[in-house]
This record gives sequence, structure tokens and C-alpha cells, in this order.
Amino acid sequence: MKKTIILVGLIFASHLVNAQDAKSTQAAPNTSIKATNGKKGNAKASPEEKADKFVAKMTEAIGLEEAQKSKVKSLALDHFKNMETVRSQAQGDKEKIKAEAKNSRKIFNAGLRKVLTPAQFDAWKVKRKEAANKLKQAPSNEPVEMIED
Repeated sequence: MKKTIILVGLIFASHLVNAQDAKSTQAAPNTSIKATNGKKGNAKASPEEKADKFVAKMTEAIGLEEAQKSKVKSLALDHFKNMETVRSQAQGDKEKIKAEAKNSRKIFNAGLRKVLTPAQFDAWKVKRKEAANKLKQAPSNEPVEMIED
């Protein structure tokens, strides 16, 4: 009889613990996953937010001067606005998006080459390659912070 009461008590306690866990996960849903297609990252961020984040990462990575920050932000803002327009007009045509993205990156990189010193641009290329390698080596379920171009 004593063992039965203890067993019932343990089962009851485990149900209470599980109920509390379920409530806490429902109260704080994971907002880092995009609701429409499950992509993580800054897919919902505005071009302005993306440009600010890009400038912050570049400043941290290669040390931009104040004059360079404003020029890089302008370039990044144009690039991100262009890509947003391309994605909305392509209506899911991945090949068109890929081709336009490549063209937009060429223009963006040409602008960066004019704004940055040769040493800064080379350092930036190295950082981008490191981030790309990290992205290729990461398992598909682990988020990796990629330096956007």
C-alpha cells in the first residue's frame, strides 16, 4: 500500500512538472523562425535594419571610419532595397532571383572597392570566405551567423 501511494505521488508530480514546461514554451514562442517558410535570420528585417547590421559587422570586422560607414550604409541600403524589389517581382522564380542577386552583388562589391582601402577590402574578402566556409561546414539544423554581402 505504501509503495502504491509513493508511485501515485511520483506520477502526479511528473505530470505537474510537464504541465509547467508546456505553459512556459507556449508563452514564449520562438520568434527567430520566419513564419512563412521556416527560414531563420533577418529575413523579415527591413532593408534599413539589414544595412545597419551590415555596417556594424563590417566595422567590427575591418574597422570602418565614420566617412566610410555612411558610404557603406548607402551602398548596402541600395543593395538590400534592390534585392527586396527583385524578390517581390520574381514571384518565386529562383533562377531570376539568383541572376539578379549576382548582378546586384557585383555592383555592391564594386562600390565597396571604391570606398574601402585595398587592405580593408582584402580583409573583408577573407572574412566573407571564412563565413562561407563556416556555413558550408555547419549542420543544416544549426544556425550560423553569415556576414551578408
